[in-house]
Amino acid sequence: AGRPAAAAAGEAAAPTLPPPLFDPHAPDALVLDPGVPGVTVPVVADPFLVRRMRPHQREGLAFLYAAVTGARTPGLSGCVLAHEMGLGKTLTTIALAWTLLRQGPVS
Repeated sequence: AGRPAAAAAGEAAAPTLPPPLFDPHAPDALVLDPGVPGVTVPVVADPFLVRRMRPHQREGLAFLYAAVTGARTPGLSGCVLAHEMGLGKTLTTIALAWTLLRQGPVS
């Protein structure tokens, strides 16, 4: 009584994933992981931070995310972030940490 028909029949209900934290279809959205429909959700960088980033910082954030999550080279994860002073490594690193703390592909 009160149970869904699928549970009553002994069938497992398909798990539902939460929506992405930010809209991956928004103008200027930085999608770091496109997600696999029905399996994972898209990982989208926080628009508040992305709006303040320069193009090379956005590219750097995408690179860092792929390297840290192992998507860039299967079986390996991580990278070294180094360049000349004044190119925005701090903001890029903060955006990466914020993204990893707030969301993931299997939220």
